[in-house]
Amino acid sequence: MNTQDKIDQIIVELQANELTMQEIGKEMGVSTSYIYEVNQGRYGRIPNYNYPVRMVSAKRKEKPTDMEVWHEDCYEVKL
Repeated sequence: MNTQDKIDQIIVELQANELTMQEIGKEMGVSTSYIYEVNQGRYGRIPNYNYPVRMVSAKRKEKPTDMEVWHEDCYEVKL
């Protein structure tokens, strides 16, 4: 499979939206960063195609909210 064929297959996988970018990279034998670059059109850009292929959120996962506030159990120690 030549490079453009691989890029075309990556774009198909991105459009299908069934696999994560990490899974696509593993399946295609390329790095996740390469998948991100193809998604943005930096590698194998197709003329008149709207990029990114798949919208990616830059939001990080939220921290758990079930943690208790630690300072409520603290007390002052006088020395």
